[in-house]
Amino acid sequence: PWSPSPPPPLPPHDDFPPHHPHMDPLFWNPSIQLAFEAALSAMSLYKNHQSVLPLHFSKIEKLALIGPFAECGRCLCGGYTTTPKRGLVSIHEGLERSLGRGKVATVLGCLNVKCLDTSQFDRVRDAVKGSSVVVLTLGLDETLEREGHDRSSYELPRNQYALLDEVVTATKGTGIPIVAVLVHGGTFTLSPVLGSADAVLDAWLPGQAGGLAVAYTLFGFNSTSPAGRASVTWYENTTSLPPMGRMSFYPSSYDRPEAPSVPTYGITYRYYTHGTPTIPFGYGLSYTAFAYTNMRLNKTTYAPCEQIGVTVDVRNVGRREGDEVVQLYVEQTDSPTNTPRPNIRLADFKRVHLSPNQTATVRLSLAPALHSVVLEQEAKAANPYAAEQVVEPGKRRLFIGGQQPHWVPPDGRGLTALPDPLWADLFVDAQATVSECERQTWRRRRPTDGRHDKHMRVVVGR
Repeated sequence: PWSPSPPPPLPPHDDFPPHHPHMDPLFWNPSIQLAFEAALSAMSLYKNHQSVLPLHFSKIEKLALIGPFAECGRCLCGGYTTTPKRGLVSIHEGLERSLGRGKVATVLGCLNVKCLDTSQFDRVRDAVKGSSVVVLTLGLDETLEREGHDRSSYELPRNQYALLDEVVTATKGTGIPIVAVLVHGGTFTLSPVLGSADAVLDAWLPGQAGGLAVAYTLFGFNSTSPAGRASVTWYENTTSLPPMGRMSFYPSSYDRPEAPSVPTYGITYRYYTHGTPTIPFGYGLSYTAFAYTNMRLNKTTYAPCEQIGVTVDVRNVGRREGDEVVQLYVEQTDSPTNTPRPNIRLADFKRVHLSPNQTATVRLSLAPALHSVVLEQEAKAANPYAAEQVVEPGKRRLFIGGQQPHWVPPDGRGLTALPDPLWADLFVDAQATVSECERQTWRRRRPTDGRHDKHMRVVVGR
């Protein structure tokens, strides 16, 4: 059975001095601790074939760490950040603190993220030989994507995929698992990675303590279980998206006058219609499992400005404690107009921590604005702010669960299909604008002594 080792020290080995009044607060110990906790909370697990993760700490004599992000602590911080003067932990350093010196064999493979120089590819096989596991780092940094520098291709630099192939070749027939760790801002073509790696952990841009957060997650220190969720849609490849400069939000099926002549597929999980995403918005695995039961609505017919409440019971049915992100989605199944409306949209979510066999009753809500549509009036030509959000009458279907509904994992990737969300139908009996709903809310919350709170509208309405 898996048993965790003592976690590596935090803050890092060099004992940090106490707070000093002339020191930047960003480098105080509490700030470093907060950076670590934020990175740990965001770790997202997309694949975990045969429960490769968490790694068995006591069984690892050698770990091969490969890829351009292995030793680059600065690369974990992203754009518009300065290099921290204290508390910067690379993935190599985080793993070495966990396993001990001499147990991590690091080979960059690519000298930088663009991966133009492949001279270190021939060292991959030596690093892999005798290893218990391979951790391969892949992704993007600000040399490839930043303000004023868009990518022309959705794929990673081609030699990063070549590095993946090199690792697959080196491990073939050895039984050595491959764990891919992704570092990036924008998404990219992930199918080759999902098809080759045994586990895929998304670290995003984890910041100055990111290397330690990656180590904690890979080894499950302190009962750590990944609970981040994909905050964007992972498309299949470049051809899954419309050409640059024609990124219409809505699919061309709406036949809008300003729609481009070239067919468009829509973008984001709310409007995308061109096939199945590789990883959908809201997806993420855990080291434990959760079950949903007893979804309840407080009623089935609502006025357009009413807040819709939904309650569900969530139980940890696994052997480890962990966080679950309970997600509420809404689907408008009918509409009196041809106004563009999302296929599905996230209405509310809540993150809850559960011990094994523990059950929590979670309440989420659906605000009027989150099941409204935008009526673009003729006046918009003169005033771009003339468009009005309207709550239309008709049927709504609510889904509640650990991922968005209707997604089926593509074949051949080894992805796990989570249980289908629970669902319930309701009916909205009239029409109202969102601004009318906000005014109603504002009037209900006004002070009762007759005084007008000039800040109320800002707080409640906008």
